[in-house]
Amino acid sequence: MKRIIGILLALTILWTATALAAEALPPGLTEVWNEAANGAMGQTITFETPDGRTHAFILTQDGWGLYGYVLEDGQWRGSMSGWAMEGYQDLFFERHSPQTLRPDGTPYPDDLGFDLVSAGSGARLSYQYEAPYFQICGWYDPEHYAGKVMVRGTCLEYYAPGETQPEAVVDAQEMLLDWITFFDQHPATPERARELSALLERNVAGRFEGYTLLSCWHASQSTDAVYARLTGTTLEVKRALFAPGGAITQEIDLMPLPLSQALSQRLAGASLEALLSDGSLTDDFYLEDGALDTGRIPVTDSVVEADLQAQGLILLTQDAQGARKVSVVTYDEAQDRYVLQAQTPSLPQRASLDTAHSTENELIVNLGNHAVSYRGCADGLWRMDWDMGSSESGSFSYAVSYCGIEMSNSESEEQKRSIGSFGMLLLNDLNPDALPNSAEQARALVDATGWAAVNNPDPADRLHLRAAANREAESLGKFYNGTPVQVLERQGDWARVNVGVDGLEGWMMASYLAFGEDANQVAPAFPQLIYREERETCGAYRQKDLKEPVSLDAGSGGYAVVGVVDDELYILLTDLGDVGYVPQEWMWEGNG
Repeated sequence: MKRIIGILLALTILWTATALAAEALPPGLTEVWNEAANGAMGQTITFETPDGRTHAFILTQDGWGLYGYVLEDGQWRGSMSGWAMEGYQDLFFERHSPQTLRPDGTPYPDDLGFDLVSAGSGARLSYQYEAPYFQICGWYDPEHYAGKVMVRGTCLEYYAPGETQPEAVVDAQEMLLDWITFFDQHPATPERARELSALLERNVAGRFEGYTLLSCWHASQSTDAVYARLTGTTLEVKRALFAPGGAITQEIDLMPLPLSQALSQRLAGASLEALLSDGSLTDDFYLEDGALDTGRIPVTDSVVEADLQAQGLILLTQDAQGARKVSVVTYDEAQDRYVLQAQTPSLPQRASLDTAHSTENELIVNLGNHAVSYRGCADGLWRMDWDMGSSESGSFSYAVSYCGIEMSNSESEEQKRSIGSFGMLLLNDLNPDALPNSAEQARALVDATGWAAVNNPDPADRLHLRAAANREAESLGKFYNGTPVQVLERQGDWARVNVGVDGLEGWMMASYLAFGEDANQVAPAFPQLIYREERETCGAYRQKDLKEPVSLDAGSGGYAVVGVVDDELYILLTDLGDVGYVPQEWMWEGNG
């Protein structure tokens, strides 16, 4: 028995030594690796390809990273980098050979390929040379699927154990790289691949009758699609977000666009599909000169950029002298008219819109040394949301709320928060020359006059907001330290204050408030709570009787839990000053 164990142990050691044997690294690559500072080098494997190039792959010593290099014209350059196989560190290289059989029972055509193999689980990820690079050609993931997967072209073929004919073939088409880039996110089973195939362009194109698909953007687990249809001289645009399986998780009708007579006649003579396919139109074709009906859209200067949203059309325009403006046009459906809701003063010619990073009801203006974000509020005003600036002294950024600013990357709480009225708030007042060029200048633009913060000596205690200036009056809620309030008047020991901007008004004992600049020294004691997953889309209620629902954009993270009512409700306060009430059971501490 001891002899058998010894033989097995010897064979195990021999196999491990063979599998993990390190190949000699080609000359010059060590220096390139060390200069890149990618960490400690682990195993390596090299290949000579028919085009005369040398390819080398390196596993980091910790097992997480896989790096590829190619030698061309005597110079090494990187060809790939990233995770090796997410979730696995016990990896080694195994070289392909013409005797290595693929899942369909056929041998590899040559030895220009390798597997990354997990020594413990047996999971493997296969690469094969397809000029000019090595590509993922299959995988084995026994934790999720007993069979093996082969990548052929853009198709994923699923082979059950012992079978050489696939039990399922799913064409990933344009999403192939999204599906196979990360090992822990690949469609391990045929069922998962079919769910993801519902996100393909071909499968979302016809989801809305009468609409033409204009654009389609894929993430690994979702698809964001934009559609349009022409109704008379009005272009109607729809945006939809799809989840695996094809369920629509979000559907938004964007503001209808009035088109010029010339463009309407042009579109009437050809289908949107035909004009899109021959390149005559793009998904932003309504920006062409003369495309919009300027008799209805109150903007006459040349359109440089635009961002169509549900609540309005954001335009960057330029006049004959080169001066630019950002305008927000909204549609009054009741009166069937378009309204200029907001507009900047003249901006320098370098001004541009960042439509790639803006979200719904947001616009971002790039001004060279500043990128400034504005959000549309319920009262029709567009208020600054954040500013990222840079100067010779370095870069800085701060978030803006109705009650002041909060600096990013500040050294202390005292430097981070400035409560008060910020002097650069509205889009209509945007002045690039007046924007701050440092964190100190940003803080100096905050006027603390008439502001205070709840400041209990015991941070665990909370301060009542009373309906009248006496201790026996009805409590409208109890508020945590750090809650900002705007002081309306003082009467002896009491201060009449506003919490937020939408009418939560009452009286607080002045001795438990820190006024003016002293408010910035109060450490907020807000509980760090988030919505439970099943409540994320519920929003809140405008009043504590929970009869009038209100959307607080709860998923954006732009709110704080500032108070409680009878230990049954939480009071939420958003960055825009909106107040909402939610049952306490809707929220929790999260998973850390």
